[in-house]
Formats: sequence, structure tokens, C-alpha cells
Amino acid sequence: MNKFYQSEPAAQAEQLQPKPIHAYREIWRRIRDNGYDVIPLRGRDGPFRGWPSQPNDDAAIAQWRGRAAGIRMFHSTAFVIDLDVRDLAVRQALLGALARRWPDFMAECLRRTSGGTTLALIGQVATARKRLWTARFKSGPKPEDKPHLVEYFAGNDKRYVAVHGYHSPGRIYGYQGRSITEVPLDQLPWFPEADIPLMIAECERVMSGLGLEQIVIPREHRPGEHIYDLKPEDVLVLSDGERIALNELEKRAGTRRIKAYANIWDPQSKTNDRVLVNISGSVGLTLWDTKTGVSHRWAKLAPDEDSEFQQQLRELMRDFKHL
Repeated sequence: MNKFYQSEPAAQAEQLQPKPIHAYREIWRRIRDNGYDVIPLRGRDGPFRGWPSQPNDDAAIAQWRGRAAGIRMFHSTAFVIDLDVRDLAVRQALLGALARRWPDFMAECLRRTSGGTTLALIGQVATARKRLWTARFKSGPKPEDKPHLVEYFAGNDKRYVAVHGYHSPGRIYGYQGRSITEVPLDQLPWFPEADIPLMIAECERVMSGLGLEQIVIPREHRPGEHIYDLKPEDVLVLSDGERIALNELEKRAGTRRIKAYANIWDPQSKTNDRVLVNISGSVGLTLWDTKTGVSHRWAKLAPDEDSEFQQQLRELMRDFKHL
């Protein structure tokens, strides 16, 4: 059996035992000294407040608490291919296809597990591309079943990736083979930048070839985009659990910092500070989704797609194509 597919129950059992805080601090320092931009995590619940600019020198780490480690991606050469799949057979089919297409990368990349079927492949890349993902494929018969998905993270993403330690009760972030505590970042294999779109396409081909049904969803909006979908009677759940209609929330916004769930457009989300509530000039209430990077605004302010300006723009683009 390939060593990368072997389970390591003894090592996992040892890691599941609670460690004294000085042991976690030694792990954080070791990961940092290996060239990764390390931050402390509480586990699956994520990082602590202020994590994007949190220092990680010795003095800072001496004050850290938590039971897991993450790495910040922004301005790093780290490259993570996240196989967010719900079935071992799907995962192994994806790994096999990637190994055939990019054998050098797959032979030397780190393989971070999370105690389940998902797997993150960690290497290096130099790219200006931002996070991208495959189509979603059904993993079960129920609408709430989380889909199969492959995505990547690179140095242009203001995100973190969990890399070591406690995940949740009974689960840890561990490794098949070499660990991030053992391998410096500059010794990881490089993924060909030009092949990133091919990698996404290959993963979609594999999942389609397995007969998985693709989930058809509305077009996904890109970071920085404005979505005009808010209605006055919509009820938002604030971070403290309060439920409030948006027409009332607009009166309160701007007087203090308000955070909320994304329940209006993502009922399955359980993150209580995912949404930032703001007042923006003449447009009034805006709900900033920190996960997707888009701004939700009043539906009544949606621009008229058939406006004279847009008609002129379409005509200009048609003329441009014929130049």
C-alpha cells in the first residue's frame, strides 16, 4: 500500500491527548521557523481576533493560547490544493489523477488531513491568481449534504489555512507522511503556475467521470462585487443572536460596530461574525460578507440593465470585436 494512504492511529491517538500550552507554543515557533506565516487557532472555530495582522515573533507567541496552528496565505509562496470531498473513493480518484498529471509535485507536497475524508496538499507557487474552485458535485441525497469541491489558496488570498493540531472533539489536523513541523516552506515542491486552471479542470473531469451529479447554482459573485438583493422586511441575525428587520437595522447601523450571521443568503452558515453591517453614502445599508468579499445592498437600488448607458456600452463592445 502507498505510504500516503496508510492510517496512523497511534500517532493520531497521541496527538489527541491535550498538550500543555508550552508544547503548543513550541509547535507554533517551529512552524514559523520553517518559513510559514503561522497564527494560533482555536481549532475548527478559527483564529483569534486581529489574526490578519497578528505578529508571530517570540514575544507574541509567548502570549498565545489555543490548540491548533494555521498559516496566513497573503504574500506567501505557499500553495494549498484543498480536496474538500466527502468520500474516500472520490479523494483517491482525485489524488491518482493529480499524481499522473503532476508527479513531481505530488511526490513531495505535504498532505494535511483533518480526521475525515478531506485532504489538503501543500506546496509552493508564484502567482497573482486568487482563490478558485471547481463546480460543486452532490455527495448525498439530501440538500443539506455538503458537496464535493476542490479549491486552491495562494499568496494573493487574504485567508488562513489550518495546518496542525486540534480540529474538533475526536479529530485533529495531522499529516500523511511528512509534517509541516518537519519541512521548511522553501523545500516544498513548486506547482506550475500556468497549470492552475488545468488542475481545476482535471478535478472536475474526475468527479464528472465518477458519475457525480453537478450542482447547478446561480453564478457565484466575485470579491468586490455589489449584489442588490436586500429587502426591508428581511430579518438578519446579529452576532449576539438578536433578530432584526433590515429597515430597523439601517437606523441603528453606523452608531456602533455591528456583526452578524449570513442567514439571509446562506442559511447553513454558522459563523456569527461573517457579516459586517455598514452605512455607505447614498446607498444606505450595506452588508459586507467577509467570506465571499461581496457587498449586499438594497434590491430597489439595482441598476437598470437596459439603461441607455448599458445599451451604448454593449454596442461599443460589439464594434470593438470587429476592429
